[in-house]
Amino acid sequence: MNPDTMNQDALDNLYWSLRKGDMISLTFSSCMSRKLTLTLTVTSPHRTVGKRKVNRVILKQDTLGLKFTLFNDDNRTSLAVGDMGALIHDATLVHPA
Repeated sequence: MNPDTMNQDALDNLYWSLRKGDMISLTFSSCMSRKLTLTLTVTSPHRTVGKRKVNRVILKQDTLGLKFTLFNDDNRTSLAVGDMGALIHDATLVHPA
């Protein structure tokens, strides 16, 4: 585990508290960028998808045009930016729906 990333338990609690319309502030990094902070809106509720029955929440940011997806697989939450994985450094609930 990278010491610079967010605690998995806190991230898991935040993931399960998300509802459609919530806004979260997310700080993440990927192979294309370093520590970018965005405010994202939850556009779809929790869904179970795929053969492995992974839980998914879709997030959106209006100006970038990218789809952000939070996945939860066996209480491990991860972030995808488009089709690329990213590291979550910090996430907080800004405005509950």
